[in-house]
Formats: sequence, C-alpha cells, structure tokens
Amino acid sequence: MKLHSQPPSTVVLVGSWNTSILFNPKWLSKYVFDGQTEYEIQLPVDNISRSQGRRIKCKGNSLTIELLPGRLNLIPNEITEASLYELQEITQRICDTLIHTPVCAFGINFSFISERELFPKMENLSIIPKEVFGEEIVVEKTLACGDLRVGIDLLKRATLSAERAARRSIEREDICGAYEISKYLHLSYTVRTLKDEERQILRFFAERSLKESEMNAGEVFKSIKESLSIGYTRFYEIVKKMDALRLINLQYREGKGRTRVITLRYEPAKVLECLL
Repeated sequence: MKLHSQPPSTVVLVGSWNTSILFNPKWLSKYVFDGQTEYEIQLPVDNISRSQGRRIKCKGNSLTIELLPGRLNLIPNEITEASLYELQEITQRICDTLIHTPVCAFGINFSFISERELFPKMENLSIIPKEVFGEEIVVEKTLACGDLRVGIDLLKRATLSAERAARRSIEREDICGAYEISKYLHLSYTVRTLKDEERQILRFFAERSLKESEMNAGEVFKSIKESLSIGYTRFYEIVKKMDALRLINLQYREGKGRTRVITLRYEPAKVLECLL
C-alpha cells in the first residue's frame, strides 16, 4: 500500500486559534511559508471584517493552511516524502510558537491506495499487452518504490523503448529496462528539495559510502565538522530528515551506549550523480 494523493493527507489541530495571529502576513512568512512572501489567501466575501469564526484559506508553494471555527488544517499541495516532512516541521513550529493557544485534539486524515486499486489505474494508462500486465510487473515495481510517479515514468520510458525497437506494443524487456532508470525518480526529486547544507552532508555520505557501506554517525560528524561549520544538534536533525525522506537508513546498534549507524538507500555513484 501507499499514500493516496486524493484526497490529500491533512493534519488537523483542534483548538482556539486566533485569526489575527495566524493570518498576519509577516507571521505566515516567518513561521509557515519559510520566508515566502507571496501566497494566495481566500476570505469570505460577504463580510471580511467578520472573518473571525469563518473559513479562511492561505495557499503557499507547498502547503495550504485552512482555519475553520475551532480547528486548523494543514494540507500539503502534493504528496511526496519532502512535502510530508515539511508538513511535520511546520506543524511543530506552529505549536512551539503559539504555546498559549489551547489545543484539545490532534489528528491526521489520510487514505491509502492498494495494489488492487493501483492495477486498473496503471492498466488504463498503457498499451501494454494483457499478458504482461497479467504478471503485474508494472504494479509490482511501482509499489516497490512507493511512488505512483515511478509507475507513470516507467510506462513512458517503456513506450519509448518499444518505439525505438519499431514494435507496436510494450514487452517485458522494455519495462525491466525502463525500471533501471525510473526507480531513481524519487532520489532525483528529493535531492532537488534539499538545502545547500543538506546537499553537502548527503554528498559526504555518498563519498564516504564508496569506501564503507556503514558509517558511525559520531565519526561522520567529526569528519564533516572539519569542513562545514555545523553543530551536532543541527547535524542530527538533518540525518533524521534524510532518514524520513528515505535517502538513508538510520539504525541503532548496541555497544558502549547506543551507536547510530548510517547507510545509504541508493548506490553512492547515483547519489553523487543527482547532486551534480
């Protein structure tokens, strides 16, 4: 199963939210939209002066914030690992900043798409013969990556492969060949969302992984600190973010205390290629 993109996942905070604070442009830019100064606001047109207690929406580049009587909704504009991680950070930032706001409940609304639902969706998008789809190879590889975009990109590349071979239908070899490229779609998209500091650390992980597959977090931090001005708290925040984004695996190993071990989820060469 994977997260369904429609309807989008929504974080719901039930409490007594103050419209004057939440929809102050400077406050929104600083605490919600990470410095973004242009965004779309939807207000009730019947009486703007009485907007307190009415539905108000504010849409930024990656997130929509919606205020209703007694509840605040935070909705990502698209479902990706990066947008969900950003949603988590913004939710925490709002709660940490508005500490005097009474919050009585918290929840997350989401839905999943199963293999049974995904199969006809992928089949309708393609001209792949029934016997190839009967093996469910496209669905299997799409679910393995956990991203419907991989399946769509896979179909596109497999179609081009068949076209180059002057065939009128897609065969299994086209799909398997296309998958070798499409499976890195998540890596490519996610790397683009990283900040410069995060990209530098990911590059260090990749370069070090060429020599050793498992990295001790403490030793890695000491090496990174020699070339990058960063504290351990910030370093560990970035490591946890990369783990949440499925760029690395962060595991704990018992020994003298709890040792954090970092491993890349992708081949180091591919990571370095995406960082160019």
